[in-house]
Amino acid sequence: MPAERVANTVAAALRAATAARVPRDVASTRLGTAALRLARHAPSALDRAIAARMSTILRRGAYAGAELATGLRERLSADGKEIHA
Repeated sequence: MPAERVANTVAAALRAATAARVPRDVASTRLGTAALRLARHAPSALDRAIAARMSTILRRGAYAGAELATGLRERLSADGKEIHA
């Protein structure tokens, strides 16, 4: 996911702050808006998409040696997937 621009984030915060009715969720990009809608209406689909993406990232060794990612690596290794530690 690309980094969000500061201008987009500020604009989203201003829209939320000045809205007549306070919005429940506010995203600063179209992709963020789509992710929020997917999370609300199809949470299990979003969970599967995130799990698949994290699996790919970990298999490529992006967090190799990162103590914080130890639990993720262990869970994926238990599923029989090769993980670069």
